[in-house]
Amino acid sequence: MLRLLIRILITLFVISIANNAYACGTGTQWLCEIGHGLVMAESQGKNAILVSGYAYHTSIAAHWPIGVSEQTPQDPQGLNEIPYGLGYGRSWYNTDTHEEYTLFAIAFSDSYWKPEAHVGYMYQKFHPIMDSDNFEWGLGYSPQILVKPSWTGDSPIILPFIGLTTSLRYKNFETNVTWANVIFMNLMFKFD
Repeated sequence: MLRLLIRILITLFVISIANNAYACGTGTQWLCEIGHGLVMAESQGKNAILVSGYAYHTSIAAHWPIGVSEQTPQDPQGLNEIPYGLGYGRSWYNTDTHEEYTLFAIAFSDSYWKPEAHVGYMYQKFHPIMDSDNFEWGLGYSPQILVKPSWTGDSPIILPFIGLTTSLRYKNFETNVTWANVIFMNLMFKFD
């Protein structure tokens, strides 16, 4: 089901680019590269299992609308910083440019121990560490859509956002850190 959804989204994205005669001009070459990376991740990429790890809640923005930043008498439990969860992804690494394109979906317990799901895309440019092809550091961005329960118990909240991403990778094992209003760390294991 997830693969079907990913294929539909990629197909719509590629069709929208193909229908625009100016899509691959000099000013929008980056858009064509993203589209190519997404198609390659879905069709030729490696499977990936994502395991959520640690969440660090930064500033008051992470605790909007109530403004709780740590344990208080009103909130003795504090915020969840171990967001247990799993996800699935498809990742393609371009060996010529050292760029990685990843499509993923992950579900985990949010800051208030309620289920939260993210669907997104991650782009990273990797750089070798100590002249090694096996050990690399990556830097990039990750546009995502999150779905979480509302604070009032009404319908779920659906929010788009973009986070800055950095990674350390050794062969098919990767630690990813994404920052938006929460610094979120997860592990990714890639396999064929």
